[in-house]
Amino acid sequence: MTVVALVGVVSMLAVPGGVKQMQDHNARRFAGAFAQRIQGAKMRAMGRGAAVRVLINTGTGQLTISETVAQGEPSGTCLIPTNSCLRGNWDTGMRTVGSYGMDDNLTMSVSGFASPLDALTQKSVEICFTPTGRTFQRYDALAGDPMEPLKQSPIFHIKHVAGQQVRRVIVLPTGTTRFHF
Repeated sequence: MTVVALVGVVSMLAVPGGVKQMQDHNARRFAGAFAQRIQGAKMRAMGRGAAVRVLINTGTGQLTISETVAQGEPSGTCLIPTNSCLRGNWDTGMRTVGSYGMDDNLTMSVSGFASPLDALTQKSVEICFTPTGRTFQRYDALAGDPMEPLKQSPIFHIKHVAGQQVRRVIVLPTGTTRFHF
Protein backbone atom coordinates (compact mmCIF):
# COMPACT_ATOMS: atom_id res chain seq x y z
CA MET A 1 0.00 0.00 0.00
CA THR A 2 2.87 2.35 0.78
CA VAL A 3 4.41 1.67 -2.62
CA VAL A 4 1.15 2.55 -4.36
CA ALA A 5 0.92 5.82 -2.42
CA LEU A 6 4.54 6.71 -3.27
CA VAL A 7 3.98 5.98 -6.96
CA GLY A 8 0.87 8.18 -6.90
CA VAL A 9 2.72 11.08 -5.25
CA VAL A 10 5.66 10.84 -7.67
CA SER A 11 3.36 10.74 -10.70
CA MET A 12 1.43 13.80 -9.45
CA LEU A 13 4.70 15.70 -9.18
CA ALA A 14 5.79 14.63 -12.67
CA VAL A 15 2.61 15.59 -14.55
CA PRO A 16 3.09 19.42 -14.48
CA GLY A 17 6.66 19.01 -15.74
CA GLY A 18 5.48 16.79 -18.57
CA VAL A 19 2.77 19.25 -19.58
CA LYS A 20 5.28 22.11 -19.65
CA GLN A 21 7.68 20.06 -21.79
CA MET A 22 4.86 19.30 -24.24
CA GLN A 23 3.96 23.00 -24.49
CA ASP A 24 7.59 23.96 -25.14
CA HIS A 25 7.88 21.13 -27.67
CA ASN A 26 4.89 22.49 -29.61
CA ALA A 27 6.47 25.96 -29.73
CA ARG A 28 9.79 24.49 -30.84
CA ARG A 29 8.14 22.38 -33.54
CA PHE A 30 6.21 25.35 -34.95
CA ALA A 31 9.30 27.60 -34.90
CA GLY A 32 11.29 24.94 -36.77
CA ALA A 33 8.55 24.50 -39.38
CA PHE A 34 8.26 28.31 -39.67
CA ALA A 35 12.00 28.60 -40.41
CA GLN A 36 11.86 25.74 -42.93
CA ARG A 37 8.94 27.30 -44.81
CA ILE A 38 10.75 30.62 -45.16
CA GLN A 39 13.87 28.79 -46.37
CA GLY A 40 11.72 26.72 -48.73
CA ALA A 41 10.25 29.90 -50.22
CA LYS A 42 13.76 31.12 -51.05
CA MET A 43 14.62 27.78 -52.68
CA ARG A 44 11.32 27.87 -54.62
CA ALA A 45 12.16 31.33 -56.01
CA MET A 46 15.60 30.20 -57.12
CA GLY A 47 14.30 26.93 -58.57
CA ARG A 48 11.27 28.25 -60.47
CA GLY A 49 12.66 31.59 -61.61
CA ALA A 50 9.78 33.57 -60.10
CA ALA A 51 9.70 35.95 -57.15
CA VAL A 52 8.16 34.37 -54.05
CA ARG A 53 6.61 36.36 -51.22
CA VAL A 54 6.11 35.20 -47.64
CA LEU A 55 3.42 37.19 -45.80
CA ILE A 56 3.54 36.77 -42.03
CA ASN A 57 0.68 38.05 -39.88
CA THR A 58 2.28 38.33 -36.43
CA GLY A 59 -1.07 38.66 -34.65
CA THR A 60 -2.50 35.35 -35.86
CA GLY A 61 0.73 33.58 -36.83
CA GLN A 62 -0.65 33.00 -40.33
CA LEU A 63 2.05 32.44 -42.95
CA THR A 64 1.07 32.73 -46.64
CA ILE A 65 3.48 31.91 -49.47
CA SER A 66 2.70 33.17 -52.97
CA GLU A 67 4.35 33.72 -56.36
CA THR A 68 4.12 37.05 -58.14
CA VAL A 69 2.46 37.44 -61.50
CA ALA A 70 3.08 40.05 -64.18
CA GLN A 71 1.22 43.32 -63.70
CA GLY A 72 -1.91 43.62 -65.77
CA GLU A 73 -2.19 39.84 -66.04
CA PRO A 74 -5.85 38.79 -65.74
CA SER A 75 -6.82 36.25 -63.12
CA GLY A 76 -6.99 32.77 -64.52
CA THR A 77 -5.21 29.47 -64.78
CA CYS A 78 -2.33 30.57 -67.01
CA LEU A 79 -0.59 33.28 -64.98
CA ILE A 80 2.78 34.60 -66.15
CA PRO A 81 5.26 34.82 -63.27
CA THR A 82 7.73 37.65 -62.94
CA ASN A 83 11.15 37.55 -61.34
CA SER A 84 10.99 40.91 -59.53
CA CYS A 85 9.70 41.68 -56.06
CA LEU A 86 9.35 45.34 -57.04
CA ARG A 87 7.30 45.05 -60.24
CA GLY A 88 5.03 42.18 -59.27
CA ASN A 89 1.32 42.34 -58.67
CA TRP A 90 0.87 41.12 -55.10
CA ASP A 91 -2.63 42.44 -54.55
CA THR A 92 -4.66 40.67 -57.25
CA GLY A 93 -4.15 37.54 -59.27
CA MET A 94 -1.17 36.24 -57.32
CA ARG A 95 -0.70 32.50 -57.14
CA THR A 96 -0.91 31.29 -53.54
CA VAL A 97 1.43 28.36 -53.00
CA GLY A 98 0.54 27.59 -49.39
CA SER A 99 -0.99 28.97 -46.24
CA TYR A 100 -0.03 27.77 -42.78
CA GLY A 101 -1.46 28.66 -39.38
CA MET A 102 -0.20 28.68 -35.84
CA ASP A 103 -1.79 26.83 -32.91
CA ASP A 104 -4.10 28.94 -30.75
CA ASN A 105 -1.87 28.31 -27.72
CA LEU A 106 1.19 29.95 -29.32
CA THR A 107 2.08 33.62 -29.56
CA MET A 108 4.32 35.43 -32.04
CA SER A 109 5.98 38.82 -32.01
CA VAL A 110 8.65 40.38 -34.20
CA SER A 111 11.61 42.65 -33.46
CA GLY A 112 14.81 43.76 -35.17
CA PHE A 113 13.82 47.22 -36.31
CA ALA A 114 15.62 50.55 -36.16
CA SER A 115 13.48 51.62 -33.20
CA PRO A 116 12.06 49.31 -30.49
CA LEU A 117 8.78 51.25 -30.76
CA ASP A 118 8.46 50.19 -34.40
CA ALA A 119 8.30 46.53 -33.38
CA LEU A 120 5.24 47.15 -31.20
CA THR A 121 3.16 48.43 -34.10
CA GLN A 122 4.01 45.81 -36.73
CA LYS A 123 1.08 43.54 -37.57
CA SER A 124 2.50 41.97 -40.71
CA VAL A 125 5.85 41.35 -42.31
CA GLU A 126 6.39 40.57 -45.99
CA ILE A 127 9.61 38.96 -47.15
CA CYS A 128 10.20 38.49 -50.87
CA PHE A 129 12.87 36.36 -52.56
CA THR A 130 14.05 36.81 -56.14
CA PRO A 131 15.48 34.03 -58.34
CA THR A 132 18.92 35.67 -58.07
CA GLY A 133 18.89 35.37 -54.29
CA ARG A 134 18.05 38.96 -53.32
CA THR A 135 15.76 39.48 -50.37
CA PHE A 136 13.25 42.33 -49.96
CA GLN A 137 10.95 43.29 -47.12
CA ARG A 138 7.96 45.42 -46.28
CA TYR A 139 6.35 45.96 -42.86
CA ASP A 140 2.66 46.71 -42.30
CA ALA A 141 2.37 47.70 -45.95
CA LEU A 142 -0.52 49.49 -47.50
CA ALA A 143 -1.40 48.48 -51.04
CA GLY A 144 1.15 49.94 -53.39
CA ASP A 145 3.94 50.58 -50.87
CA PRO A 146 7.26 49.52 -52.42
CA MET A 147 9.39 46.73 -51.05
CA GLU A 148 12.90 47.57 -49.90
CA PRO A 149 16.04 45.44 -49.71
CA LEU A 150 16.25 43.52 -46.44
CA LYS A 151 18.94 45.29 -44.41
CA GLN A 152 17.95 44.45 -40.84
CA SER A 153 17.20 40.92 -39.76
CA PRO A 154 13.67 40.52 -38.43
CA ILE A 155 13.56 38.27 -35.38
CA PHE A 156 10.35 36.31 -34.81
CA HIS A 157 9.73 35.34 -31.17
CA ILE A 158 7.50 32.27 -30.76
CA LYS A 159 6.36 30.85 -27.43
CA HIS A 160 3.53 28.97 -25.81
CA VAL A 161 1.15 31.22 -23.87
CA ALA A 162 1.85 29.29 -20.65
CA GLY A 163 5.49 28.52 -21.44
CA GLN A 164 8.60 30.35 -20.38
CA GLN A 165 11.00 29.50 -23.18
CA VAL A 166 11.03 31.70 -26.29
CA ARG A 167 12.04 30.26 -29.67
CA ARG A 168 13.59 32.73 -32.10
CA VAL A 169 13.65 32.56 -35.88
CA ILE A 170 15.98 35.11 -37.49
CA VAL A 171 15.75 35.92 -41.21
CA LEU A 172 19.16 37.15 -42.35
CA PRO A 173 19.61 39.67 -45.21
CA THR A 174 20.85 36.80 -47.39
CA GLY A 175 17.46 35.12 -47.03
CA THR A 176 18.67 32.26 -44.86
CA THR A 177 17.08 31.56 -41.50
CA ARG A 178 18.57 30.84 -38.10
CA PHE A 179 16.60 29.02 -35.43
CA HIS A 180 17.55 29.72 -31.80
CA PHE A 181 16.19 27.71 -28.90
